[in-house]
Parts: sequence; structure tokens; C-alpha cells
Amino acid sequence: MHASQLGQIICYEGAAGSREPCRSTPSSTSAQFATARPLDPGEQLTVVAALPKGTVAEPAPIIERDSDNPLTYFEPQPAFLALAVLVLVGGLAFLFWRWYAAGRDLRERETIVPEYEPPDSLRPAQLGLLLDESADTKDVTATIVDLAVRGYLVIAEIPQHAVFATRDWTLTKTAKVATDLLPYERIVYDGLFDDRESVKLSELKRHFAETLQKAEGALYQDSVARGWFARRPDRTRLGYLGLGLLGIVAGLALAFVLGRGVGAGLVGLAVVLVGIVAVPVARIMPAKTAVGAELLRRTLGFRRYMDVAEKDRARFAERENIFSTYLPFAIVFGCVDRWARAFAGIDTAAQTAAWYSGTSAFNAAQLSSSLQGFSSDLGSAIAATAGSSGGSGFSGGAGGGGGGGGGGSW
Repeated sequence: MHASQLGQIICYEGAAGSREPCRSTPSSTSAQFATARPLDPGEQLTVVAALPKGTVAEPAPIIERDSDNPLTYFEPQPAFLALAVLVLVGGLAFLFWRWYAAGRDLRERETIVPEYEPPDSLRPAQLGLLLDESADTKDVTATIVDLAVRGYLVIAEIPQHAVFATRDWTLTKTAKVATDLLPYERIVYDGLFDDRESVKLSELKRHFAETLQKAEGALYQDSVARGWFARRPDRTRLGYLGLGLLGIVAGLALAFVLGRGVGAGLVGLAVVLVGIVAVPVARIMPAKTAVGAELLRRTLGFRRYMDVAEKDRARFAERENIFSTYLPFAIVFGCVDRWARAFAGIDTAAQTAAWYSGTSAFNAAQLSSSLQGFSSDLGSAIAATAGSSGGSGFSGGAGGGGGGGGGGSW
């Protein structure tokens, strides 16, 4: 570069940071610089020349993502946003398609007509499973009461002699031979007594949770064997639940990898959202066959009949033992209170004397309250050793899941 093209030229000498000028000899074409004195060790000569703008090409800035900042994992770039929306919509569409294709009951929308007895003489727990597609503590409670009503055991409330004494119950075998029990009923019956003649409800805390699990499995298997479901409802729910949890874990991993790598973490979040939606959707995925859907329709008709029992007291009073016989069904239908009110003022003591013994004068309302306590204590006994599901079935409203799980409500 010609010296004339240079701007101001300054020369310094001395220690670092010194402002002491050096000797310079500029000309029109060049410049010479020299120290004005000998430099001591560590001193230096510095020449500063101002270059015109543009003499040296300016380098492009080097921009790097801060991969240690999680906020940069989710850059709202148009391409990433579009891909995330595509994944979210596609995942939700897949879940809807699976429900539409495999999660709906094979049934027609038909009018519910009241039925005056259990359809096909089915047991309470079987109707409970048809209603909510779930075998639970409520169904087992109804089964125990049903076994008592049918003469296989006696339920007795133990009198409390202290104000704060813990309430307890005794279940006692009768002389009736248990030969005509269904597989799940046999499991419950054997699990209660375990070669004993009687057992306290509080004693079930040590072992009955395993019995409950086996009985629920047998009840599910019974529903498949009878052609109500093509596959066990619990396994169907578990499969879709596992799919949802897998989607959540995979989505989180994808969000980290894509986010740290290229800032496309939104795509992983879309997968996480699909997995989160799949978890509750798993509950409605079990689907009944045409046979199961028809039985559900008739079950809802029987439940309607029991729901309006209080309005048709005269008819119920005429039928022998109907209060006790249908009481286990009232448990799974969640209408025990209304069922008991239908028999207010009607002598039902003789119907229950053979299988139930309370601690106070008998009436239908007292029995309803007592059985509510029995169901609650049974649930507590089971929960003491393992988690359990399902309500007691004693609420005033109609229970049973609103008329079906995977197929929606009627």
C-alpha cells in the first residue's frame, strides 16, 4: 500500500502502554521509524497506522447456538412449527382412527326398555363389568353379598363395646356346598376363608389383595369366553396406556436431541402431547362385540327398572325375596339407597335374616347404611396391601360408568 493511502501514523517506544513517541521520518512514498534511544530489556517499538475503511475485507460474524441454554431448544422457526403441528395433528388423528375403528361397541343406538330381571340370569359382577368395562372392588363387594344372599355365607357386624372401637365384620361359611360357583366366584369364596370356617374382615388385610387380583382376572376372562369382548378390556387399556407412556418418554428424548442439535424441540413436544392424550383415551378403547353390546342394552334396562323402584313400591312388595335377591345388583348399579327406600315400611327382615346380622333393629335403610360400611371396610382392607380401584356402589346416583366405557354412553 502506498504511504499516501495511509491515514495518521504514530510511533511509540518504551514499556508496554508507554506514550513516549519514537523517531519517525515520513515521506510521500514511505516512512521510516527508529527509536530515539536504546531500548531496555522488555521495551518495544510500536507503530500505529490508520487504514482507510474497506482496505481489509470485514469477516462475516460467526454465530453459534448456545446449546447449554434450554430456551434455544424450542426455536419457533416456521419449518419447525409446521413439522410440530403436522406431528400433533397426525398423532391425534391416529388416536381418533384407532378409537373409531377398534374402540367402539358393535351396536346400534336402540331405545332402552326396562327389564324386570337380570338379563340371561347373569351375576352382579358380570353386569358391573358390562357397564364400566372394569372389574373392581365394587364388583367383588357385590359378589360377596350375592354369595351371602344365595346361602353360601353369613355376614355379621361385630358389636362395638367401646366408643372409639374399630368397626369389624365376620364372614361365616354355611353348610351349603359351593359347587355351582363361577370361576371368579370360587376364587373369591376360597380367598375369603382359606380352609377356615369364618374370618373377620380386618383379617383380610394380610392376603385378600392377591385374591382380588385373581378374581378380577377371572371375571375379565369370563367376559371374553362368553363373547362379550374380543380381548380382555384390562389388557386393551394397558396396551394403549403403555403406548401413551412410551410416546411421552420418546417425545421428551426427541425434544432433547432435536432441540440441542438444531433447535427443533417443538417436534418432540408434539409427540409428548400425543402421548399425554393417549393416556386417558386408553380407558375408552375396550370395545364390546355385538353380543356384549346387546347385553349392555338389556343391563341398562334392568338398571332403569331398579332406579325407579321407589315409584313402584306395590309391585316390589308382591315379589318374594326380591329385596335381598336384587340387593347385590343395586351395589353395582350404585342405587342401594334408592333400592332401600323402595322398601321403606315393608317387612324385609325375614329376607335378610338368613344371611345378614346387624347390631341394631333391622330396616331396609339401616341395612343400606350397614352395607355401605361393609363395602368401605372391605376396600380399606384390600388397599392396605395393594392399590384398588372402583367405588363402593352406594352413591345415590346411577353408577356403573354412565352406560359403557369404550362404546360411549347410551
